[in-house]
Amino acid sequence: MGAKITIQVAKGPKTGKSYRYEEKESLILGRKKACAISFPIKTVSRYHCLIDIAPPKVMVRDFGSKNGTWLNGAVIGQRPTDMTPEEAQKKRFNEHEIKDGDTLQLGPDCELKFSIESPPTCDICGAELPDGEAIIGENGEALCYRCDDKQQEARRKKDEAKKQAEEALRRHKEEERKKEEAEAKRARGLRRCSICGAPIEDDPNAPNICKECRADPIKLLEHLMDRAKEGEQGAVELKGYEQIEKLGEGGMAQVWLVEERASGKRMALKLMLPQIARDQRRRDYFMREAVLLGQLSHQHVVKQFGSGGMGETFFILMEYCEGGSLDRYLRMKGNRLGVEEATDITLQVLDGLHYAHTAAITLHTPSGEEMNVNGVVHRDFKPGNIFIQHDGRKATYKVADFGLAKAFQCAGFTSHTTAGDYCGTFRYMPRSQILNYRYAKPVVDIWAAMATYYGMLTGYPVRDFRRGEDYAFTVLQRDPVPIRERDPHIPKKIASLVDSILIPFDECEKDCMSAGELRDEIREALR
Repeated sequence: MGAKITIQVAKGPKTGKSYRYEEKESLILGRKKACAISFPIKTVSRYHCLIDIAPPKVMVRDFGSKNGTWLNGAVIGQRPTDMTPEEAQKKRFNEHEIKDGDTLQLGPDCELKFSIESPPTCDICGAELPDGEAIIGENGEALCYRCDDKQQEARRKKDEAKKQAEEALRRHKEEERKKEEAEAKRARGLRRCSICGAPIEDDPNAPNICKECRADPIKLLEHLMDRAKEGEQGAVELKGYEQIEKLGEGGMAQVWLVEERASGKRMALKLMLPQIARDQRRRDYFMREAVLLGQLSHQHVVKQFGSGGMGETFFILMEYCEGGSLDRYLRMKGNRLGVEEATDITLQVLDGLHYAHTAAITLHTPSGEEMNVNGVVHRDFKPGNIFIQHDGRKATYKVADFGLAKAFQCAGFTSHTTAGDYCGTFRYMPRSQILNYRYAKPVVDIWAAMATYYGMLTGYPVRDFRRGEDYAFTVLQRDPVPIRERDPHIPKKIASLVDSILIPFDECEKDCMSAGELRDEIREALR
C-alpha cells in the first residue's frame, strides 16, 4: 500500500464525487470534456489549471484563468481583467504544493478538497508497515519484523562478542590493544580509488571510485575500458574497444565514438552521466532504452549491440551513424528541404515506426510479471532522434532514443511524469499526448512524424509558438496551422494528407491509420 491522493469535489458540478490516485499522474482540470476532470460551468476556464501528482507530492499551476485559482483562500493564479487569454499565455504562473487537507477553488463556483494518505514505514529500511505489524525498537523507532529480528540478532552477537572481548582483555590486554591499533591503521589505508588511487573514506558499500572520479565521465569511460580488458562482467561488452572522440551530450548521457581495435569497426557508446545515474527514475529511463533497443532489429531503427554497467556507470553500445542527426542536417540546410528529399526521409522513418509499433516485445510489469506484447510507442519522435547512415550515395535514416518509449498494450501500468516534468518535445507533440500521456498510442508518433515532415517542407513548426509563452498551454490552446498557409507551393495532395493527420488527430485518443498505411498514402499522393 503506497501513498494515496484523494480529490473530492466539495462544491460545484459533481459535488461529492471523489477521484483517487496511487501513481504518478498529470491532470488537466477545466471546462472541456477532454480534461482529466471536467467541470462544465462558465466560471471554470476551458483549460483551467494543471495538477501534477507524484505520490505523496501534489503540485498545482494555474493557466491564467479569468476567474482565478485559489489555494486555501489565497489566489495563486488569475489574469487581470484587462488581460486577454493570448496575453495570459505569455505569463507563466508559479507552481504551488498542495498539502493534506488543502482546498483548491477553481473560480467562485467550484471547490476541491485534497486528502493525502502516506503509509507508515520502517524507520530503518523504509519498508511499508501494514496495520498491526509495527514493532517499537529499543530507541523508540518503528520497525518491521525483519529489522526487529536483525536488531535482536545483532544484540545477541554484540553481547557474545563483549563477553569474549572481556575475557581476552583480562589475559592479553596489552597485546590486544596493539593488535587493534595495527588493524585500524591497515583498514584506513585499505580502500583506494581504482581510477586515481586516492584514499576513500566514505561509505564502505560504495564503489571503489572516489567522488571526484565519479563526477568525471571521461575518467569513468577510461575505467570501463580498463575493466573490460580484465574481463569484468559489467563491462565485458566493451572488451577490445577504445574511445576515439566525444560525439555529443544530452540531458542524461554523453555519446562517444569507439572503435574495435581488431576490426576497425566503429560504434557509438552512450554513457549515462554519473549525476543522473544516482536518480532512480532517470536510471530507469536509460535502462528501459537498453531493454527496448536490444529487442528491435530493423534497417530504419538504430541497432543496439550490447549494454552493461558497474556501480554508478551505465552504458549502451549501439550502431554508429556517421551522418549525425537529422536535426543537425536541417540546421546546415537552413531548416528546410525540398519535397523529394523530405518525403524520402519521411517514408523511411515511417517504415521504422511501423516496425516498432508492431514488433514483438517482452516487458515486465511493476509487479515483476513478464509480458509478451506487440508494439512500442516512441513518445519523443523528432529530428533530434533520427540519425543518418551513409551507404555510398544513398542515405538511410534511422529512428533512435527509445528512452521514453512504452509498450502501448501495457499503457496505464506506470506513469513517468513528475511534478513540473512533461515527457516529449512540445514542437512535435499532439494535444492528446498532454491530456492523456499515460495511455499514449501509436497515433502520437504518427502525428509527430507528420509534424517533422511539415517542418522539413516549410521550415516552421505546426503551431505558432511564441517566446516567453507557456508551451504546454500553447499546445492545448493553439490549433495546427494548415501547411499551405505556410507555403502555398506545397503540392495539394501532400498538403491535404499532412493536414488530415495533424488537424483532426491533434486531440483524438483513437488511432488513425497505421504508420505503414500512411507511408503508402504518401507514395500514392506523389504519383
